[in-house]
Amino acid sequence: MFDLDLKKHLDSDEKMILFMRPARIGYLFQYVLVFLFFFAGIFFLYNRAVTTLGALKVLNTTLATVAFGFAVILGIKIEWSILSRRYGITSERVMHSKGILYEKFHSAKYGFITDTALDQSFLDKIVNTGTLSINTAGGDDYEISFRKIKDPFKVKKMINDQIPDRTPAINPNEITPIEKEIVKKAKKQL
Repeated sequence: MFDLDLKKHLDSDEKMILFMRPARIGYLFQYVLVFLFFFAGIFFLYNRAVTTLGALKVLNTTLATVAFGFAVILGIKIEWSILSRRYGITSERVMHSKGILYEKFHSAKYGFITDTALDQSFLDKIVNTGTLSINTAGGDDYEISFRKIKDPFKVKKMINDQIPDRTPAINPNEITPIEKEIVKKAKKQL
């Protein structure tokens, strides 16, 4: 029912080189907040048990419920973000899929990638995660983003190494590598 794999999007001769999800270590700050709220809930429950005044028991019970509620909601939100995002680098393109109960899928062939950008916050630098954004020809903005991935520089290099060289040919009559690839694929189809 819930097929959370990218293999169903592969073409018949396409190979998956790298499959990724957001790294849990990239959500370290949010996990710390979950544990802080959880321990705050335990603290308020303990205070409720040792308090003799009825009004303080009600206050501590309310605060414990709120703290546990925040911990659970934030924990579910983090895990949902991790499980619902899937990224792939294949022999022909990059892929991004989002969703568990639904699916939103994007892909871009290497020949159409014009730009890659990498964003790392201070915490991302510490834990070696980051967000890699990919822009394609014809788009004004970055269409595909790999959020909170581990080793973002390595992944960026893998993608950039697959992008065909777009330097103009010295001989204007010579065809470009992209055109050669198109001709090769057209011949295969014939």
